[in-house]
Amino acid sequence: MNYILLLIVSIIFIIPIIYLYLLHYSDVFKYRLGDAILYDKYYHNNINKRWYSIWFRNSIATEYWNKSKTHNDLETLYDIIQKRSKNITKAEEDTLIIHLRLGDVMDYLTKDNVDDLLNKDLNNRYINNYKYFDKYINNENIKKITLVSGYHAPGKMEKSEEYVKKLKIFLENKGYQVNSRINKYSADEDFLYMCTSKYFLKSEGLYSQLINEMVKRNGNQTLCNQ
Repeated sequence: MNYILLLIVSIIFIIPIIYLYLLHYSDVFKYRLGDAILYDKYYHNNINKRWYSIWFRNSIATEYWNKSKTHNDLETLYDIIQKRSKNITKAEEDTLIIHLRLGDVMDYLTKDNVDDLLNKDLNNRYINNYKYFDKYINNENIKKITLVSGYHAPGKMEKSEEYVKKLKIFLENKGYQVNSRINKYSADEDFLYMCTSKYFLKSEGLYSQLINEMVKRNGNQTLCNQ
């Protein structure tokens, strides 16, 4: 009887706590589309493939793994994106889509405050400053801007929210109509939306790099190709 009671307690309390801990601090449950396609070791890891086939079985990454025999097969990815993008709502022709890398890298991996990240040359791996946006946003056909990002971790992301708020004000002061699409959709849904944009400005990381490539293959304009 005591064993049964212990099992019940474990199911109700302990297992959910372990799950939430892993979800918050570990990469075990995280969906990594950029790594799955571009990173050789990640693509060829059979444990990753088995896990994705269960946990993310309808994802772009799983479909890519099922159809491609190697990493960095952009033709296969492009075919997948073309088919999946047919029914999505696309941004307007005069809209620039900006991908922001926020969430875990902003709130957990950097100790710098938001003002320093935006105003100084801190050489941060993922987070861009005002100078970056000033440099690349100079197309007179762009009237509107949509900021897109996901947090990649649960919980309130105060620094990320502050960053978006201040960047939005900065861009509005330059005369743009600015909207945000932050932490509302899945990585795949955001990926498809950004891949079909007329104008796109990337952040750092493999995910954003893939979007940049897909936008170019669609015959549209990427503002930064470095």
